[in-house]
Amino acid sequence: MSQPPITPTNLSEQIKQVLLDQIIAGEIKPGERLVESRIAAQMQTSQAPVRDAIRELGMTGIVEMRRNKGAIVRAFDREELAQIYAVRAELEGMAVELAAQQQAATVGTELMALCDQMEAATGTGKVAQFVKLNNAFHRAIVVASGNGPLVEIWDRLDIQSRTAMNVTRSEPDFDSVHADHRAIAEAVSQGQASAARQRLAEHVRKVAGD
Repeated sequence: MSQPPITPTNLSEQIKQVLLDQIIAGEIKPGERLVESRIAAQMQTSQAPVRDAIRELGMTGIVEMRRNKGAIVRAFDREELAQIYAVRAELEGMAVELAAQQQAATVGTELMALCDQMEAATGTGKVAQFVKLNNAFHRAIVVASGNGPLVEIWDRLDIQSRTAMNVTRSEPDFDSVHADHRAIAEAVSQGQASAARQRLAEHVRKVAGD
C-alpha cells in the first residue's frame, strides 16, 4: 500500500499515528512484523523516526518486541479484552459522574451532538467513521471529568481496547449502541450523576461482552 509523504514536523508522532490507524483498521494484522526499512520506504522518510514511532507503540502495549523477530503487532484474546474493559468501565463511570456534577449542560450538549453524528455514520461502508465518533464520545466524557491522571490512563487503555475489538468482534449492534449513548447523554444533561455512571458502566461492559 502506498503512503503519502510524512512532513518533518513531529515526524515520529505522525508515523506512529499512521501505523496505529492501520492497525486499528485491520490493515496491519496481529502477529505481523513492523519492518523499519519497509515502513520508511513507504512513508518516504529515514528509519530513525520510524524506529521511534515503533518504540512509542511498544510503550502503549500495541506492539511487542520479540527476540529474533523484532517488532510484532500484539494479538489480544477475549480474556485480556474483558480485563481491559472492566477497568475502562470503572474509569469512564467515574469520569461521567464527575462530568455530570461539574458541567452537565455543556457536556450533555456535546454528547448529544456526537450521538447525532454517530447515527448519521451508521450504514454500509461507514463503520470506520462510526468508530472514530464513538471514540470521540467516550473521550469527551473522560476529558470533561477534569481529572488529568484519569485521562492519561484511559488514553492508554483505549488504544489497546479499540485494537482488540477490531480483531475479536463483528460489526456492532448499532441500534443498541445508539440507545445506550442517548441514555448516557440524557443522564448527563439532566445532571443525574449516579444514573449516568450506571448507564455508562453497563454500556462498556456490554460492548466488551458482544
